[in-house]
Amino acid sequence: MVAPLALIAALSGAWSLLNTSAIYINGTQVPDLGGSNVLGKKPAGYLIYHPTGFVSANMHATEPGSRPYYLQLEQWENTTDAEWALLGKHNLAYYAPYTLEEFSNGNEEHGQLKHGPLLSCTMPSLENTTLVRNFTIVNEGKLLRLRTWDSVNQAWGTLWWGKIETLLPKYV
Repeated sequence: MVAPLALIAALSGAWSLLNTSAIYINGTQVPDLGGSNVLGKKPAGYLIYHPTGFVSANMHATEPGSRPYYLQLEQWENTTDAEWALLGKHNLAYYAPYTLEEFSNGNEEHGQLKHGPLLSCTMPSLENTTLVRNFTIVNEGKLLRLRTWDSVNQAWGTLWWGKIETLLPKYV
């Protein structure tokens, strides 16, 4: 199935992560398990969709305990592997081709996005896998809702993204 050009155009661009939540299938909220979420309670990140069919995703925890701010590339002295491991543990970045499929009328979601197979990922076990998300674009194309299914916990994860307006001048 070929994705409708209007959906590709609406999705294309950069998106900033606004918030996340998780709801069990029975409708109750997944409790905060003592900060066990790899990306923390208030993650930050960007998604960039290119109209040629590629996506780049970068997300990380924002809590100071998950991000040793004093670490610098190429300055390994007086740092430990544990500090670098902590930084790596609380981020997720990948790039991949993406495909989208529009749902038929009557569904509250616009369709399904598939990121993958992942060509590279900070979590190597995810490489060559495909991440599936249901999506909805709302508020005149300014908000993107992605929903993911967690089969282990029987819960839906929801990520809200805001479209980043271009910083470049408009050329005619």
